[in-house]
Formats: sequence, C-alpha cells, structure tokens
Amino acid sequence: MTTHFKPIQPLRDANAEDGFSDEQKYWMRLEEAAVFEESCCSCDFKPSTPYSLAVAGGSRVIVFDTATTEQSAIYSRFKTSICSIKYRHDGALLGVSTENGFLQFFDTHSEKPRKQGLRTPIRTIKAHKSQIYSFQFDAGGHKVASFSDDCYTKLFDLATENASPIWNCGAHMDFIRTGAFVPNNEFLLATGSYDNTIHLWDTRQDGSSFVREFNHGLPVEKILFVSSQNNLLASAGGNLIKFWDLNNGQIVKELQLHKKTITSLNLSKDETFLISGSVDRRVNIVKLDNFDLVHTWHLDAPIQSLAIDHSDNHVAFGLGNNNLAIWRRKEEEKVEKIKKSKSGKRKRKRNESKEVLQETITTNNNDVDLPENIEEEEPEERPKGLIIFRKERDGEQEKVELKLTERQLEQMKLGDHDYLLREGRVQELVSTILLKIKNYSFEYIVAVFHQIRIRQQLKLALSNLERFELVNLFQFLTNNIGNKQFFDILYDVIVVTLEIYVQKPLHRDVRNAVRLLQKILDKEIEAQKKLLRNGGLFEMMKNGNKNNLTVKKEEKLKVKEEIKNVEMKENEEEDGEEDEEEKEEEKKKKKRRRRRGRKRRRMKNQKS
Repeated sequence: MTTHFKPIQPLRDANAEDGFSDEQKYWMRLEEAAVFEESCCSCDFKPSTPYSLAVAGGSRVIVFDTATTEQSAIYSRFKTSICSIKYRHDGALLGVSTENGFLQFFDTHSEKPRKQGLRTPIRTIKAHKSQIYSFQFDAGGHKVASFSDDCYTKLFDLATENASPIWNCGAHMDFIRTGAFVPNNEFLLATGSYDNTIHLWDTRQDGSSFVREFNHGLPVEKILFVSSQNNLLASAGGNLIKFWDLNNGQIVKELQLHKKTITSLNLSKDETFLISGSVDRRVNIVKLDNFDLVHTWHLDAPIQSLAIDHSDNHVAFGLGNNNLAIWRRKEEEKVEKIKKSKSGKRKRKRNESKEVLQETITTNNNDVDLPENIEEEEPEERPKGLIIFRKERDGEQEKVELKLTERQLEQMKLGDHDYLLREGRVQELVSTILLKIKNYSFEYIVAVFHQIRIRQQLKLALSNLERFELVNLFQFLTNNIGNKQFFDILYDVIVVTLEIYVQKPLHRDVRNAVRLLQKILDKEIEAQKKLLRNGGLFEMMKNGNKNNLTVKKEEKLKVKEEIKNVEMKENEEEDGEEDEEEKEEEKKKKKRRRRRGRKRRRMKNQKS
C-alpha cells in the first residue's frame, strides 16, 4: 500500500477556542472589510434589505453598498456641514440635519447606482436657529422630533407642508444632543442634555413640565431604550452608562467599562446586546440579561460614530482620524451544503441525459425500449486531501475540503518547505525559516520542528547554523517557552541546540540571546520549586499526625502561665515608667514655681 506525503499543517492549540463562549465567537467573526479616507460624523444602515450604509461627512452624504463596499449614491446639495443622518423605520426616507438648523428628507427609492449627482429633498424644514445633532422618527414614521443646541425640542408632522412645529418645548438649560421616542407609546419622548439630566415628556401636554427626570451626573451624549417590555432606558455620558427604570425613575445598573467619553450606543438585531463606542478607541459589547461584558474591539482611532445593521452582519465606524471603517461578518464553513449541491447537480445531469437518451431511442425505433431502472455508478470514495480557499464573487473566501485521487496526490506540486522536508534536507529547511522567522506564524514553526522531531533529525537540522539564525532561534524559544501546549517540542529543540553549540565559540549576540533564555528558564524553575515547597507543606498539614499537631492541656497551661508572667512583668515595668514620668513632671513644676518666685522678687526690688 502506497503512502503519500502530506504537506506541513500548522499545529493548533487545543485550548485556544475553548476559552471563548458562543457569544464571544459570534462577535469575533466580524472582521474589517474596507477602510476609506472619508470623514464620518454620523452613519446609519438602511433598516430594509439591502442594508445600505449612509455616511455623513462634511457637506455631503455618501451611500455605500455593503455587498461590494462601493459607493452607490451621493447627496451633495447642502450649504453647510451635516450634523446627523437617520433612516426612517421602513427605509423609504433618509433624514439629514445641518449646522444651520435645517431638516431635509430624501426619497431613497430614487437612489440609482451612480457615484455623483444632485438630489432634491422632498421636504425641507427650518427647525431651529442652532445646529441639530440629533433627530428621531416616531414609530409610525409620520412625525419627527428634533433636538438642538438652542435648548429646544420640537415635533413636526411630515405629512403636512407646513414647517411650523406641532409641539415646541424648552426642554433643558443646556445643549440637547440626544433624544428618543418611548417604544409602544408615540406620545412619550425622552431628551438628554449637557445639563446632566434626562427628561421624559408627554407631547400631548404643553411642554411646561416634564413627566419624569433622571440625573445622569455628567453631560448626556446618547440615550437609548433597550427594553420595550420593561421600559428600560440607557443613558451614556462621560465614561458611564446608566440604566433607568421608567416606572419608578430608579437606577437599575451602572457600568464603567470605558476610560473616556462615550459617543455612541446601539442595539443588536434581537436587542440582547448593547454596543457602545468611545473616544478611548474601544467598542464594548454588553449582554443586557446580566450586564456582563461579552467582547471588546480595539480600533486605531477615537470613535466618533457607530452603526450596526439589522442583521448584525455589518458594522460601520466613523473614526477620529477622518477614516471610515466597514466590518463584515465572516461566514461559517458550509462544506456539507457544498457537497450536497455538487451531488445534486451531478444527479440532475445524469437524469437529464437519461431522459434525452430515452427520447432519441423511442423516436428512432419504436420497438426498442430503454430499461426503466438504470443503475447509476456511485462516486468512488477518495482519500481526504487539502483544505483550500475558494474565492467568491464578492471577494469573500470560504474554506472548502478538496478531495483528491491517488493519481492527483502523486502529481500534486508541493511547496518549497514540503519539498525540502520530503527530500530530507532539513538543515536547509530550518535555515530558510530562521532567516525570515517573522514571516511565519508560531504554530507553523512549531509544526516544522515537530515533523523534524518525528523523523529524529533535530540534531542534523540544527547543526551548522549561522549567527543570525542562532539569534533568531533563541529569541523565538525565549518568547514561546512558556507555551504549555507545545513545551515538549520546544524543550527538545533547546536541549539539542545546547548540546551542539556548548563547546563551540559563539558570537556575542548569540551569547546574549542564550543568557536571556537562561534567565527565563531560571525564573520558571524557581516558580516550580516554590510550588513544590508549598505542596509539601500542604501534604504535611493534610497527612500529619494529629497527636503531634495538638498541644496537651498541661503544656497549654504552662504556656498560659508564662504569658501571664510576661504580662505581669510588662505591667510592672509600665507602672515603674509611669512613676518615673510623674516624678519628672513634679520636678519640672517645682522649677517653674522657683522661676516665678524669682521674677516676683525682682519686680518688687525694682519698684522699691
């Protein structure tokens, strides 16, 4: 039976994925798809499919196609800078607020896949005298509430062409930067301000007084209703996130997971996770059931804005370095589905060919019939081959297992390292890796040493190494000797290397690298010795004789008597010290009296 050479596969740590929960893996699958040099002060995903991304930067709005991460539309008819953008719940309208206090609304159905163009808004409202950094559509989509730096909150009806508000309220004493409608109640509206408070309003009233007030304690940047059933409100200000109960106005939970100001709050598709972005370059994902931190992303710049689509498959970040980052979820492996689809195609082709053959025979010769049941040859079982990456049209890569026949395995071309290993040129293999060790992963290098170790050729592979190769080898061993999973392999490499070069003159750089490795090993040995000592003490305490550990009553009494005697002596010494102190104080008093007497006599003599 012939055996085929298998290429080197990187060794994986068995415990590497066991340390992550399913929730962590769910969010870890999001990876960077594209980065654009585009300023982004506000961004929002379209609620309906396809989940287009609208990005506001400067005086224009760019719409990106999330499938291709390319521009699909541009809105550029703005006189001033844009402060905020927001899609309506049905995705039919795109709202834009500007620095000069205008609200403009565009029909998204008219968007065409062109990169440049001027579009006219279907509704323009002069809402405030100052900039509008936030606005919200109500649940029905017919009304919009605006929150401005002029400390006013206004409510407009989009169905009417009249630009006058249907509700106007001087809601706060400072800038209003955020607001939200209460779910399942179109008349209740919450506003958050830089005066450190959150106010709950009933738009059916005149706006002279609020329904409820919440004191966040810091300037409020964002508010968000995270639970429509429990009426739970989340407020972000400073580096704090607080959760409030609307029913009693009490705080439910306070989180301090960021180091700097929080700039954005978002919910996942099923409203079970809260995503918060901050100036500290971190994005935290919190599970709302128990308020535990599930996962954290670290970005390259402060986060100004953040948006996540309604399928949790795309996330957009507006960064402080005038960059826009779009992340996409990496799809899971679907090898079984691919296998089924391939087998289904083959069956369809066979059936089609069988039907065509049946028709041709019956038309040419009516007396000849084809048997009804034609035995189809089942594909032969093939040995497992390589794992390759199949690139799809949208640029994504999917891992697929490729099955190869014996003939294909014999004709398969190996890589340079696999060829050297198969030919037994292990010394050349190790040299090529050590010269460019930074280009290879830790798992791959360990896998190479593992294959050489199996072949019992470590001594041959590590002999006659150059100075740079030895330095890189010892540095690699120093950095990774603490890995418990592959300690046996690395330890054997260390032992063989030292046996080879212990009596050879080495360069100063190599000696320094060896000393550093020795220090790391000495620390590890000391730690192991301490553990052994503590283990021995624990064993003695556990298995020791009870008679030796317990003290007899007589000995206890003697100890108590000795303690009493010592205490008596201490008390006597203290009493003696106190007596001496009292005598000294009396002497001082006598001296003072004598001095006073002398002064009086002098005064009398001078008068006389």
